[in-house]
Amino acid sequence: MSIPFYSFSIVIILALSACGGGSSNNDGQTTDNNSTQKPFTLTFAARSNGMDITCNDVYTGFGPTEDEFIGVGDLRFFISNIHFYNNDNEQMDVTLDDTDFQYNDVTGSVALIDFLGNQSDYCEAVAEATNRTNHIISGTSDDN
Repeated sequence: MSIPFYSFSIVIILALSACGGGSSNNDGQTTDNNSTQKPFTLTFAARSNGMDITCNDVYTGFGPTEDEFIGVGDLRFFISNIHFYNNDNEQMDVTLDDTDFQYNDVTGSVALIDFLGNQSDYCEAVAEATNRTNHIISGTSDDN
């Protein structure tokens, strides 16, 4: 069976934890300007019609008449220069953790979200798919 690939919109679910009052780790780090750094984790999920997206499934209901179907062979994207704001609408400093999927520089930061690995039969056929996946962005932010 040949699965056509179309441009489509997938809802990416973002769950923010440990930013603001929802932290399980209350041990903040104090910086030189006396602000406290709190850890945060942003967790992402790729879903279509309430179901997790996988390489082995076919998704229906696309196109103007909703009679088109698609398959997904790889799903990844970059997010850069994340900003958080406090209750006074002031931008807070954000530093991403140093990982294989995140990079910090004086000019900004970037993280790779990579949902689908090449462990399944269909994903193995996609040359760009990798073994490794990443669903989170983590770091620290001012607590002010």
